[in-house]
Amino acid sequence: WIKKNIEESRNGREFIRLITRIENLYQENNEYLQAYFCGDVNEINRLKNLNYESLENEILAFIRAKKRIEDFADAEILKIYDLIQIWGGLTGGSNPYKPIKNSNSSIRLNFKTWINDYRILAQNAINRNFRDCYEDVRQSKIPCLRMSFGSKHISFWSRNLGDENSLIVIDNKIAGVFGYKMAEYADFSLIINAVRKIEKKGYTSQQVEKAWFSFHSNYFDNLNSKIITNSKSNEDMEIAREIALKLRII
Repeated sequence: WIKKNIEESRNGREFIRLITRIENLYQENNEYLQAYFCGDVNEINRLKNLNYESLENEILAFIRAKKRIEDFADAEILKIYDLIQIWGGLTGGSNPYKPIKNSNSSIRLNFKTWINDYRILAQNAINRNFRDCYEDVRQSKIPCLRMSFGSKHISFWSRNLGDENSLIVIDNKIAGVFGYKMAEYADFSLIINAVRKIEKKGYTSQQVEKAWFSFHSNYFDNLNSKIITNSKSNEDMEIAREIALKLRII
């Protein structure tokens, strides 16, 4: 499943749709500077030529450029924020950029109202303080960052000092592997402890997460509402059926 995920990461560019959506908002109103790349044709084209693997590596390079969250300027924080949202994809990733009704603004444009909370989240992630991290996004302390998307930011920032013992994305897919239909209801302590046990066998936490992600994508929909029995691979079908029983979908 890790190998399958690597292959998909090198071939996938679905995040391009969100880049286009954000740029279209800017073209409709040039004062609507939603993301750091708006109006920069060269940067937009460069981003669209990346794949998931190279985009992930670029985000990590920015995050690892400095060791303390207070050393990052707001513009640097926001650039990383934009890139993680893009990496996460159009569904969910586009929410902070949507125009607020009857205004010329958005959650992203109102960053001054939440960026300090975001800095706290990032620092807790760097410190691997997973209880506070996941609980903050579970409680929606930062607009548009709940478990599925907020944990993407947690995972990236937790890799500031390296991949060892870092945190993972806990979205509906990862939650589903543990029998939870939605990420908000998952027991993140249980999941992190499971990651740590597998890490002892020589895997990184990201390898574990990505293997779970690809396994889940092969057998389940994103809402954990059905099992796909005619999937591309029948490897680990019995495990998939055991999970389906926990999800009460068979």
